[in-house]
Amino acid sequence: MFSYDPASDRWDVFPAPTGVADTLDVTMTWTGQELVFWGHPYRRYEELALSVALDPATGDWRTLPAGPLPSGMGPAATWDGDEVVVVAAGAVSTGTAPPPTPVAGLDPATNAWRQLPPAPTELQGMTPTMAWTGTDLLLTGGINGDRRNEVVLSFDPDGERWSEVGRMDGHSLYGSEMVWTGGRLVEIGGQLLSGDSTADVTAFDPAAGSRRELPSLLGPRSNAGTIWTGSELLVWGGQADAEGIDTALATGERLTLRA
Repeated sequence: MFSYDPASDRWDVFPAPTGVADTLDVTMTWTGQELVFWGHPYRRYEELALSVALDPATGDWRTLPAGPLPSGMGPAATWDGDEVVVVAAGAVSTGTAPPPTPVAGLDPATNAWRQLPPAPTELQGMTPTMAWTGTDLLLTGGINGDRRNEVVLSFDPDGERWSEVGRMDGHSLYGSEMVWTGGRLVEIGGQLLSGDSTADVTAFDPAAGSRRELPSLLGPRSNAGTIWTGSELLVWGGQADAEGIDTALATGERLTLRA
């Protein structure tokens, strides 16, 4: 596991805890103090979830309760200022009908979970994207049957209410990254239905309920790591898929957004 400091342009290494390297169906989020992970061993859905947290100041890991959520292929999580909200997209069903998309919150200070209202859409496969705006949580993307979920949902954790705020009609089917920049939800890259990666970048304004195209990446990229620094987007790694050939990327890009 690595961390990058853009001010010093330096990388640091953290040892990974036992089990995380084998946990590919995993999501993580930053709380301001710890990096919290939640997920399942890859395709071993009968096993309990792994939930751990890293304190980067000390390099220490601690184990957290697994929580009440079922296993699935594409969990997503974000920090809302009080708790880690986890959406168990792609939850494995034992019946014939797809299950609703379960949601729960973890308070890392008390190690206590609470069940939250399920998301009002069935996310049956790839990981959706979540972002915290400062007042509510935005959820979009993921696979709904054999198509991408374009609806943008808003969740009020205090009132425990979901609502639809617009659509994020994009070009990619999966493998894109989305980040909140303080006023817009920005989608970066991803993979098309053909399997090829795309360089498209789009932004969604929840206040206006509208989206617009932004300058493209320097090259096609999917499944990259992306973060908003407060002034620019940093995009790192991922892969470039074209005509059935997957090329791992060890490069990064910076994108400065205009108002």
